[in-house]
Amino acid sequence: MRETIIRFFTIQPLNEHPLIYWGLLVAWLILLGATMASIRVQPISLTMRWVWLVLVVLVPVVGMYLYLIRCLICADYSFMKFVFGPPAKAKEKFVAKK
Repeated sequence: MRETIIRFFTIQPLNEHPLIYWGLLVAWLILLGATMASIRVQPISLTMRWVWLVLVVLVPVVGMYLYLIRCLICADYSFMKFVFGPPAKAKEKFVAKK
């Protein structure tokens, strides 16, 4: 049991198989493709698209993380009004009219 825990924390799996690495590679390529497709349809200048593409490809994890933060900051949250309902001020006005 002790050896199993040591192998887990030192990342030395007992059944190391090349198929695992191929699966990780395919998953990474899917993430990279989705990120690149997202960058391609953003309403930003062509220069900025190229900057984001180069950043995501050359600095893989950090580039995707920075692009995620940029997307969250620049997102259109207007759809949230359907999830949470109207703001409290609108509710107060509606109740005051009755």
